[in-house]
Amino acid sequence: MKTVILLLSMIMTLLADIGAVTAIKGSAELQHQSDVQTVQKGLGINTDDLLVTAAASKVQVILNDNTVITIGPESQYLFERYDDGENPEVAMELKRGFFKVITGKIGKIAPKRFTVKTKSAVIGIRGTQFMASLHDNEEIIACTKGRISVTTLDKVFEVNRGEMLSYSDGAWQKTAIEIKYFTPLAARKMMKNDESDALRNSDWTFMPGLENSDILQEQIIKNHHHEEEQFIPFNFGG
Repeated sequence: MKTVILLLSMIMTLLADIGAVTAIKGSAELQHQSDVQTVQKGLGINTDDLLVTAAASKVQVILNDNTVITIGPESQYLFERYDDGENPEVAMELKRGFFKVITGKIGKIAPKRFTVKTKSAVIGIRGTQFMASLHDNEEIIACTKGRISVTTLDKVFEVNRGEMLSYSDGAWQKTAIEIKYFTPLAARKMMKNDESDALRNSDWTFMPGLENSDILQEQIIKNHHHEEEQFIPFNFGG
């Protein structure tokens, strides 16, 4: 009898949602093997689910440990593994596009078991906030709070708050960033001012598409203590 109960418990754990969609702008699909669902607010997320967003779309997912993931337009994001039990683990992969993560409980109690893969690297966290962009042959990974480690084929990079790691032409480069300039709203305002020509000709670097993207101005986080939703700026400052 105990064996049957244990098996049932394991099956229920495997079938349980690991999180849910808490906000969506535009349209997206959730793919699991041959099954495809239209993404709506409240849709459950499970392991091996691939979330695919359309152009000008954004989806926010909150996992059971309160990890917040915001996925940008024309992106593909895989929820590979998740366990919030005795051996907590989070393993995800950005296949294309843009994401931002605010780590939850697992990122605090088991940071070495919280990873996000890109095409060319594995991001390990130190209880933090970070984002990445992957398009064609270019990758950008930036830390907005705390610290992350980025493991590539050749080297492990420690990326602190206010630093960005970029990959192009077969090489990685780490640079410092001015966090306050990395919001879409700030970028558009700067483009319109008297120094716009100087700005365009300067060395300022933006996440691809960030400077023109209205939908990335904010991320919507459900306030668990009140019924209303709380709006938080979607930018490098978190």
